[in-house]
Amino acid sequence: MRRPVSPFLLLVVSIGAAATGPAAAADLRGVLSQSCLECHDDAGREAGLSLESLGDTITAENASTWSRVLLQVERRNMPPGDKPPLADDVRRQVVAELEDRLADHARANPEAAATVLRRLNRSEYRNSIRDLLKLNVAAFDPTREFPDDNRVQGFASNGEKLVTSSYLLRQYLEAAEQCVERAVRFEPRPETKHWDLVPPFDRTTKGFLNGEARYFKDVLKQAPPYQSLYERMRDLPKGGYHPLDDFRDGMPASGWYTI
Repeated sequence: MRRPVSPFLLLVVSIGAAATGPAAAADLRGVLSQSCLECHDDAGREAGLSLESLGDTITAENASTWSRVLLQVERRNMPPGDKPPLADDVRRQVVAELEDRLADHARANPEAAATVLRRLNRSEYRNSIRDLLKLNVAAFDPTREFPDDNRVQGFASNGEKLVTSSYLLRQYLEAAEQCVERAVRFEPRPETKHWDLVPPFDRTTKGFLNGEARYFKDVLKQAPPYQSLYERMRDLPKGGYHPLDDFRDGMPASGWYTI
């Protein structure tokens, strides 16, 4: 059995539906004209904003301005304190209408994915320093104080995860100073020299096995005046280091030498 519908109920439903349809759009412009255009028209443009010539349709050109209007209305910053405020129901209606319009515009005009400004990870930084400044990064690691890179599925190359912190920036500056100090010599270029050495090279140690450390201990009964580097090759009695009497006082300049 169907019950008759009250005409009064139909009237209420019709009014409610109209309030969320085209009438709501017209009410939005009416509310803005009544409460906003006194200050934000083409002549006044208070705060650099004019709503008078701002079209009702959300476009790429005015979307940011409409978003600004929505923010100010929603936060109750507008109308200002010296003007009559919007009624709560009117404010909610304006906010809902603007949100719907901006959402429809965003769905119809999806933005391309933002390009991530990606920094170098530690491995890439080391390789770049090696290639640019010709430094031996196997012996000198400019990234040793850098924080570990965040990894995604085992890879440290995801730009969104390669964050930059104030600590990392400070380490960048310190690493740059160290790299320049090692790569660039500001003093005069050393003179190129050539030496022809003839055996015996170890006239002081007289061929002692295990090098100078044993000679100073067993013969001179004193500690070596400098550190000797010694490497035993495949457990053979002879070592990979041999002293040169001609350079007892060291090399004339720090650098790489061809033997």
